[in-house]
Amino acid sequence: MARYQVHRVGLWSLARFGCVLGGLGIVLPAILCGVFTRLAVGSARGLLEGWQDAHLGFLRFDLVEALGLQGSLAALQALDAAGWLLGLAVAWGLGLGAGLVLALFLAAGGLGYNLLARLTGGLELELQPLTEHREKNAGKSAGAGAGRYPG
Repeated sequence: MARYQVHRVGLWSLARFGCVLGGLGIVLPAILCGVFTRLAVGSARGLLEGWQDAHLGFLRFDLVEALGLQGSLAALQALDAAGWLLGLAVAWGLGLGAGLVLALFLAAGGLGYNLLARLTGGLELELQPLTEHREKNAGKSAGAGAGRYPG
């Protein structure tokens, strides 16, 4: 059996792995957030447009103007006009953001490991060649998954 020590891990490889893992891990939640955002913007736009023609008995007034919400209504109308591109942009942005955050966390963890490994010598690993493991287990019964993975 060969023994090895891990003195340093590559920060760039950890960051790449974290970016991919973070992006893939948030695919479904990001899609759901994109759909929810699209629906919420459409609902908020409809609500504010309904407030433009509010009436109380025989009195009619514009609540949007009275509350100074013209800018908000214009922004909601512009976002709603984007249609499902808005949902796609939200989902894409969340995926990218999650990937970058996880990349930063893994790179920071790798940096911490590298600093500790410099002081302590790092982790020790005992590695065994796969062929040696298979020969050792050749006489054992072939149960579910026997001989496929070392362990």
